[in-house]
Amino acid sequence: MRVTLTSADLIAFEDEVAALFLDKKIRAPIHLAGGNEEQLIRVFEEHVGEQDWVLTGWRSHYHCLLKGVPREKVLEEIVKGHSISLCFPECKILNSAIVGGTAPIAVGLAMGIKRKGENRKV
Repeated sequence: MRVTLTSADLIAFEDEVAALFLDKKIRAPIHLAGGNEEQLIRVFEEHVGEQDWVLTGWRSHYHCLLKGVPREKVLEEIVKGHSISLCFPECKILNSAIVGGTAPIAVGLAMGIKRKGENRKV
């Protein structure tokens, strides 16, 4: 997948989210990421395609941005209080804030893809 964001872009996004939280513009818990930007960018560049689904856990801001969800859309959902449950099926990214919660989602998604005869990685 062609990634257009840099580590600095990702860090700046998390800094903006943190500032909004500290200014009480976000009234729900947030789960910030940090320190793995380069590795995550490399994973998306080398192993994630446009047609691939990405399933994440509770710290998914970077994943959503790297999968191509528009920055403004991710930020809007975080401000609404959905930081730990960001889902954008139109961009092929799903989330579960429950530990291990993505496993049954992945199984159901894989079964649906197989039944439809689609040739996509999950």
